[in-house]
Amino acid sequence: GATPPNLARWVVPHAAYTCFTLWHITYGDTQDSIVAYTKKNLLSDQLLINMLQNNDPYNQIKALQWISEANFSYDQFIEPAINILHHGNFYSLRQALKFLKKCNLSEAFLQKEVIQLFNNEDFRIKNFALDYISSSDTLDKSVAKEMLKLLDNDNYYLVNVFLALFAKRYQPDYE
Repeated sequence: GATPPNLARWVVPHAAYTCFTLWHITYGDTQDSIVAYTKKNLLSDQLLINMLQNNDPYNQIKALQWISEANFSYDQFIEPAINILHHGNFYSLRQALKFLKKCNLSEAFLQKEVIQLFNNEDFRIKNFALDYISSSDTLDKSVAKEMLKLLDNDNYYLVNVFLALFAKRYQPDYE
């Protein structure tokens, strides 16, 4: 509607139209066409590495998706994906682990990386790590040792879950 006359001196003329246009450039069809053009014409190893090293979760997630969809060799993207796993936000680290699973890394290696997520303050990340470790068929011995270090904790829920995991997924040895 029209601007009320008593507010006219605080309003920038045509600003609503400008905001509407900028919003559509940023979030509308224009963004989709820029993404499609980039993916089709500009996608390169270096661009993907830059996107992975960027601290923007949207860029990281997009890069990991594009790498998985394209015929790139995964080797050069493993280290940046591990960095995202440890320094990313919840959503980008989920995508990073999904990508790392496709890289044919050993289960023991991934468990060692994921167990470090228990040091994170974000409960969602700890829960995510717990879900991953719980879904593994067996626990690697070094991962079990790291979990034992985490048992010295006031979080009784975590202690109980770890003990249950040991009972189900770890074949105890003397040590």
